[in-house]
Amino acid sequence: MKKSTYFLFGKEATTIYLEDGIEPLIEAINDDNISYDVFEFIEGETSPVNLLMKYQEWGDYSIISKEEFNQL
Repeated sequence: MKKSTYFLFGKEATTIYLEDGIEPLIEAINDDNISYDVFEFIEGETSPVNLLMKYQEWGDYSIISKEEFNQL
């Protein structure tokens, strides 16, 4: 089984997630149209370049769970 790591990108989204959790983040996204992106890195399949490009585009990131990834 291949291991996946899930990422949340975006300065404002990451700050809310780290300080308040997933539920307030979802509310903020729905209410304020916060810009964010999520990314699944699959070990052995996803090119590291794709992850680095996503990071370069968004800057701040946080690692999230699969369940949180699916919620977003």
